[in-house]
Amino acid sequence: MSREGSHRACQPESPASLFSAPQPSAIREAAHSTMPLLLVLLVVLAACTRERQPAAHGTEQPPVTSTPSASHEGSLPMLTPEMVSPWFARIDARLQPLVRRRDSVIVTLRQDSGTTSADSLFLAFRDGYASAIDSIGRETWDDAPFQNWLISSTAASDSAERFFNARGFALTLSEGSTYPIENTGVLLKTVRPFLTAALRDFLALREHDEAQGFSEDAALLIPWDSVGERVAAWERLLHAYPVFVARQEAQGWYDLYLSTYFTGMDNSPVFDKTLMPFETDRPLPRSSGRTTSRQWQPSSLPSASVPPA
Repeated sequence: MSREGSHRACQPESPASLFSAPQPSAIREAAHSTMPLLLVLLVVLAACTRERQPAAHGTEQPPVTSTPSASHEGSLPMLTPEMVSPWFARIDARLQPLVRRRDSVIVTLRQDSGTTSADSLFLAFRDGYASAIDSIGRETWDDAPFQNWLISSTAASDSAERFFNARGFALTLSEGSTYPIENTGVLLKTVRPFLTAALRDFLALREHDEAQGFSEDAALLIPWDSVGERVAAWERLLHAYPVFVARQEAQGWYDLYLSTYFTGMDNSPVFDKTLMPFETDRPLPRSSGRTTSRQWQPSSLPSASVPPA
């Protein structure tokens, strides 16, 4: 190799040669290699654009709610003003047969007035009557829109109370929910003239105790001395009437109050649990009288004194 050729070989390429235009074949190869990547980027950008694009005016969909009575996303289900009247009309349709049965029982009792037969007929009626109102009570207790409407204002709770009172039923509260129950006072006023003295006194005790209440959420609602007074009242009733048709239920109320007086309740203990190392988890005796399908604490509970016959 000549000196001149050797010199040209060692020289670096000029800037013009470095930035010379690529050949057409190279352009086609680059295009083919980058085309899939460009398509993917275009698809992603289109998807993001659709997600961020606001709905056209007047076409925005309402939020989906768990119940038809919830008007805004995340709000509590509640009866709306236009739903209140239909709700009470539906409940009234279920209550009216009970009202008619209660009013018509007088005709049946009058035939055996003042006898144990009349007492037995009334207790049979009372069991079916209580079971029916219990079914309505359970439905109401689980009705979230009604419960939320009920606590929304004093006017709502007052109107519901007037509705049930006008039909001879009472409203009670358990575990934060309100529901209707039988009103023993209304029953007693209806049938008192046709029952024996024993059943009249029994129902009077029940009426008195319902009015005062007893417990809520495993805690007493009455003073401790009142529990002792109820024990004495039911004991006097049992001694006064050794045999009568409702004795088994009366014994159940006596046992409940006596057990509560000595052992207390979970949230109203008699003694500090740390002072009772041998305490067991034995449940309180259950009433041996009528039972209901409801799992909450019975709301109508026994009285401070046996009224005169």
